[in-house]
Amino acid sequence: MGGFVMSGKRGAKHFTAKVITRIEGMNQEGKTHREIAESLGMERQQIKEYFHRKHRKERKLAMGNAPRPKGRPRKGPETTALQSRAAGPKGKERLTTQ
Repeated sequence: MGGFVMSGKRGAKHFTAKVITRIEGMNQEGKTHREIAESLGMERQQIKEYFHRKHRKERKLAMGNAPRPKGRPRKGPETTALQSRAAGPKGKERLTTQ
């Protein structure tokens, strides 16, 4: 069964919502990771890692840690204001030469 979407530079595959609901349903039925993987045409490791990521996210939420986006923060109005202040007045170079 297809149901994957390529994304990212490395070509990581994300599960579609349809696949996730099937995985969750089979897990609720008491099926093993191997049985779920075989029925969806995947590797057992993919199912195992999906549940590992899901449970890690749930643990962090239970501890009170809000999920944060990965990677470099987006440029916002506060960062551009700080950059313009650090640059100094227009037309004058702040760098000193020795």
